[in-house]
Amino acid sequence: GSFYVSAAYSPAFPSVTSFDMRESSRETSYVIGYDKSVATIDVSAPANFSKSGYTFAFSKNLLTSFDGAVGYSLGGARVELEASYRRFATLADGQYAKSGA
Repeated sequence: GSFYVSAAYSPAFPSVTSFDMRESSRETSYVIGYDKSVATIDVSAPANFSKSGYTFAFSKNLLTSFDGAVGYSLGGARVELEASYRRFATLADGQYAKSGA
């Protein structure tokens, strides 16, 4: 058998022209945005999502992706542990009452 380690850095230049959000099991009727006037960040409270007609804007920063794996291979079988990190930032459409919202 053999032990192996792999790593990858994947820069990309994103160009998003349209964005569609929906549930996989049924038709989604609308997307509701987070209320800018809410003083706390509580995504578990449905009342905090009251902005209808929300649209997404994406920043033009570099899409960064790091991937890594460690594993053990024996014959045709292998056991592997993978980890990854990706950052794809959106732009806020105004000021929120709470930083980080």
